[in-house]
Amino acid sequence: MHSGSCHCGAVKFKVDAAFDSAITCNCSICDRKGTVLAFIPGNAFTLVSGDGALTD
Repeated sequence: MHSGSCHCGAVKFKVDAAFDSAITCNCSICDRKGTVLAFIPGNAFTLVSGDGALTD
C-alpha cells in the first residue's frame, strides 16, 4: 500500500497496486521535490480525504 497527496496536501489518497513503471513529472514543483508519476487502475485508488477540494 502506498499513500500520497496533492502538492498542497488538501487531497490525500492510498494506492494498493504494484508500480511497474514510473516517469518523472517535468513541472517545477515535482522537479524540486523529486516526485514521480505512475498510472494505476482506478480500482486500486482510494481517496482518503479532500473530496471537497477536488475540481474538474
